[in-house]
Amino acid sequence: MFRLKSHAAMFALVIGLLFTFNQTARAESWLWENRLSFFSSENAVEACVVTGVLGTAPTGGTTSIMGKRLNRGGVKSTCASAVFPGATINRDYFLYNTHRVNNTTTSPICVTVTLRTDVEINRPNLQVAAFRAPFDGDVTIGYLGDPGESTGSPPQVITFDFTIPANTSVDLVVYSTNTNPLGRGTQYTLIYSSTPPLCTFTPPDLRVTKTHTGNFMQGDTLKTYSINVANIGNSATSGNVSVVDTLPTGLTATAIAGTGWTCTLETLTCTRGDALSAGALYPAITLTVSVAVNAPSSVTNVVSVSNKAEN
Repeated sequence: MFRLKSHAAMFALVIGLLFTFNQTARAESWLWENRLSFFSSENAVEACVVTGVLGTAPTGGTTSIMGKRLNRGGVKSTCASAVFPGATINRDYFLYNTHRVNNTTTSPICVTVTLRTDVEINRPNLQVAAFRAPFDGDVTIGYLGDPGESTGSPPQVITFDFTIPANTSVDLVVYSTNTNPLGRGTQYTLIYSSTPPLCTFTPPDLRVTKTHTGNFMQGDTLKTYSINVANIGNSATSGNVSVVDTLPTGLTATAIAGTGWTCTLETLTCTRGDALSAGALYPAITLTVSVAVNAPSSVTNVVSVSNKAEN
């Protein structure tokens, strides 16, 4: 049996002098929590995938601001060693989200954590660290580990290992290294893997995001969008994956292409049949548009992704 999965995202664009692109709406929640499997010839390692938006409280988590952050020049922690890197104080405070992880077993568990910035707002340079729960905004209390660095421009990834003690709850804290409100609205993916796994199973899923830099002006040509598709589910995709863009009145597509994608300009549709591994991204699709001289000052663009996958 097969099912067709389809997700869409809506984006608003303000056109005119001194106005820039703004993402203002989503057609679905981007706060998922899934378990995925990475298979090798010897064993399968379970991992959990969480997507979040900085400044929006995740399911089971919190969002707030803190007066200190960890130094970025620290040493990447391992399950055998976690060296507290010291803290930087800033009176303007730092925005953060927490994601709760629970070890309900009677043994400590080694956990690998990966953070990827997906859509960046105001260059936040995200960091992630593990603390004994509940995290109350003080990075000097309950520290368990961090990567010793921060992310750069998407889709840069940072990773680290830490040990979660037996019968212990931990907060994975994702935060901006720039002061509040910088970074609010930044979208990220958090992956944590361990044996045994530390989350419950849910089905695979795809997510589509669309970004743009610079200004759109009436009469402009060769303006571009970047469309990205990520698999935040528990297994690789099977069958064709299709992306469809619906441009509003005032924008005209002049080209659409992406490495490995088969794209049709007339329908603004791109497809591919190769499997996308859990937690991975396809190469981006670039959509080039021209702006009509009489384009309205605000328009909405919709992009969707679908995949036929086995039940």
